[in-house]
Amino acid sequence: MGESYQIPHKGMPNMQHTKPIMPRSYTAGVKHVMTFQLTKLLMISGLIAFVCTHVHAAELNNDPLPVVQENIATHKAVLVDVREPKEWKEGHVEGAISLPLSALKTGVEPSALEQQVPRDKIVYTHCVAGVRALKAANILEKLGYKVRPLKAGYDDLVNAGFKKAGN
Repeated sequence: MGESYQIPHKGMPNMQHTKPIMPRSYTAGVKHVMTFQLTKLLMISGLIAFVCTHVHAAELNNDPLPVVQENIATHKAVLVDVREPKEWKEGHVEGAISLPLSALKTGVEPSALEQQVPRDKIVYTHCVAGVRALKAANILEKLGYKVRPLKAGYDDLVNAGFKKAGN
């Protein structure tokens, strides 16, 4: 399959190497296949970029906590706690609405949800560290809500001056 030839090398004279024999038409075919694969890869990358720029996903909110507090106090916004019922019972913010992420994932009747969470207000979602708040925000956004998920969790909110509810 290959022919042998000698290459002089410092310190290793007469070293044998094999050189593959490929016809020119084969290498031209390889170039064509590589060009096709590169073109295909670029097209797929472009499609992914297009889709990513047109899919809206919630991002953690940058509103400072005093602004969040003011928006809630002036009834421009509501605070939705997406932690699970056990976490809610262990402590929650006064005035917050309990809407566990697990309930949102299984599906909530839109009319029942609208009675609990008004559609005409900003909805701040919170959990412990922001992960569930983001997931809940994505679900609520698809249902037409203006959602701002908070990175701040329950402890952060209390430390920032949000009142604990009396259980």
